[in-house]
Amino acid sequence: FTSVRDKPLSEWIVKQGGKMASGVKSASMLVIKEGASNNKTNEAERLGIPVFTIDEFKKKYKVRL
Repeated sequence: FTSVRDKPLSEWIVKQGGKMASGVKSASMLVIKEGASNNKTNEAERLGIPVFTIDEFKKKYKVRL
């Protein structure tokens, strides 16, 4: 995942084995966005990588912080 300004969520993802990346590439599993689309989300969509808002991610993966 790329950096998220939700520190508890970032820590939770890392504890689950996730790794933070500075950009999106074909090996990326998903992107969490915090607002309007940007170059990272556009690239993820181009590559077919799922893009979630923070709330969508927490709901899908049942994250309770």
